[in-house]
Amino acid sequence: MIKLNKRLTTISAFILKNDKVIDIGCDHNLLAIYMYLEKGIKIVGSDINSEPLNIARNNLLKYDLSNTLELRLGDGISTILGEDTIVISGMGGITITKILDKINDYNIKKLIISPNDKFPLTREFITNKGYKIDSEIMVKDSNKYYLVSVYLKGNEKTDYFFGKLDNKNQDNIDYFNYLIESNNNIINKLSNTYNNKKEELKLENEMIINYLNME
Repeated sequence: MIKLNKRLTTISAFILKNDKVIDIGCDHNLLAIYMYLEKGIKIVGSDINSEPLNIARNNLLKYDLSNTLELRLGDGISTILGEDTIVISGMGGITITKILDKINDYNIKKLIISPNDKFPLTREFITNKGYKIDSEIMVKDSNKYYLVSVYLKGNEKTDYFFGKLDNKNQDNIDYFNYLIESNNNIINKLSNTYNNKKEELKLENEMIINYLNME
């Protein structure tokens, strides 16, 4: 049995039987192997680099799936051949936005995105491409927080900072408390030369506290 980390396990829960999925930047292709072995769902793995794909091929050999699951070498969404659902995880938000720049050239109905950083920027970019957030959750994996977002085609007013994170979900609450603590640490270290930045972080903390207190 293959074991996924917490982030990939969370992503796997959003993949449905009828989704035609491509995992862009699939790395060692563990998500695809898991989905086929556990749920019978085929996922195409793609990567821009041959080295991780070679490891992915070895993993397919290990689980006797070389003739079952497909791998593609290529740059980002250029590897799409009829798939309607994209998974991208384990990359920075700016990198993800660059990969998705031409997303409207493809008939993609669903995006499952998990950036390492730049969460508001990623939300803004994807929603401006004609997608709306369907659901979101914050995942703590290896002592770091990751956002997992599901986007569907459509338009909807979006709060780029909070997205659709449930303020009553404990994982989300833990993340926001971590963010407040991080902001306070920065505020305490900044000299008075950076008063504008300190005020900006204080306002952000107030905004977070108000959000957490909303019913």
